[in-house]
Amino acid sequence: MPVPEDTDTEFSFIELPDHVGTIDLLSSCNGLLLFGCTEEGSESYHSLGYVVCNPATKQWAAVPSSGWVVKQGEEREEEFESTFLFFDPSVPSRFLLIQFWHDEDAALDLVGDKGVHVYSSETGEWSNRSSEWKQFARGGEWGDRYGVMITSWLGSSFLNGMLHFFVQRMCEGDVLVVAIDGEGSVRRTIRWPLHMFSQPVFIGQSQGRLRCVSERRGLRRRQDEAQSYRVTPSYIDIDVLPEDHDEPEESQITMFAISAGDYEVVAFHPHGDLVYFVDRRNGDLIQYDMGSSYPEDEQVLRLCNLGHNFRAVIPYVPCFSMSSALHTNEELFDV
Repeated sequence: MPVPEDTDTEFSFIELPDHVGTIDLLSSCNGLLLFGCTEEGSESYHSLGYVVCNPATKQWAAVPSSGWVVKQGEEREEEFESTFLFFDPSVPSRFLLIQFWHDEDAALDLVGDKGVHVYSSETGEWSNRSSEWKQFARGGEWGDRYGVMITSWLGSSFLNGMLHFFVQRMCEGDVLVVAIDGEGSVRRTIRWPLHMFSQPVFIGQSQGRLRCVSERRGLRRRQDEAQSYRVTPSYIDIDVLPEDHDEPEESQITMFAISAGDYEVVAFHPHGDLVYFVDRRNGDLIQYDMGSSYPEDEQVLRLCNLGHNFRAVIPYVPCFSMSSALHTNEELFDV
């Protein structure tokens, strides 16, 4: 659906202090958007905390920093931190942020119980939840670190009152889909059976079902009309995860006409068999119809060009309900 005409796409309703240098769009959840704020001239990623907002209602809220900063002398990298936004429209008085800290090897920093923090808008405070996540380091520590990796750029999906995202366990060599409830606690884990030579690239939902995308890195060769050989595009496996057991009900394999590394899966259509990805070679946003019986070249529709400088593509569906966890400028400044 198109964005309503009165939606402020420049977010001018957010009143940020002058010392905020940059804000980064990180994620969305049920109509709310999450931004990270960094101080002018600072090398500490999101040193000023976050902003959560609803563009449809022009409400927003500032979230203080959890206290996490990149250590002095280290490069400023987004991979050091992954933060997820949790918002359940049936409980509009609350939102959560779930923040994961990583060490220099991109593993979840659970040494010293400091790797996982949860912010609740109800209390206005961050809480340390690291001890709950050591269960995923089953098999012991990896050297002096826990071999667990969580990256928000692989997406997340809100379904049945829970937020789902990937947990990669390097010691176990597997990938889990973890479901978080409205208290920030783990309520469900699903082991995702990766195919050989594959890696997770995206998680989303469509038509009330979780869909997980993996990329098969092993490429096959085929002979063309000139009797020469060339590498075919990589395979994309789309697994539809079940409600009540650990194995996928079905798997659909689609081959895109783009080589591995040249695309980024960014969204599923919530009500149809459509998947969206970006062609990194030229910045095209592409729609692919998984349910179509037409030839492959007719299943692909190039929607628009994002240019070569796009930072992120975040799925967004407007929410027109007011939330008591957010405020308008009139409420904040008594205008």
